[in-house]
Amino acid sequence: EHDADIRKVILYANPMANSSTLFRRAVAEKLGYYDESMLQFADWDFWLKMGSEGKLYNSPEYFLAYRMWEGGMSFAKQKEASQSGVRVVKRYKNKYPGYTFAIFSAYTYRIYAHLPGPIRKLANPILSRLKKIIFSGN
Repeated sequence: EHDADIRKVILYANPMANSSTLFRRAVAEKLGYYDESMLQFADWDFWLKMGSEGKLYNSPEYFLAYRMWEGGMSFAKQKEASQSGVRVVKRYKNKYPGYTFAIFSAYTYRIYAHLPGPIRKLANPILSRLKKIIFSGN
């Protein structure tokens, strides 16, 4: 919820639900908005960039629900996204804590993204739930 807690995990995974966030336009303009070369992770990169300029906050209330499925972009573009994930972590390694674990996780995701589709399809719900437990406490 609070900035200090978000900063502890933001280098491991994006804790911000992009479709329900608010931010100051002037700050986003100053920072250059989204880096469109960050396939699937432009939002994560954006929040790391915004956090370098100010405080981040997550409301404890739920404002949306979404579903991940094997036909969605998050699943279909995992190889490209995993490459962007490594770039994001390296880009912010000196601005947020936990670089060693974050880069290990990013490279682990790179390996996972290159597994055959049927294996990823079986593992995805389990890994998604595990990630949620680790990073949200739920």
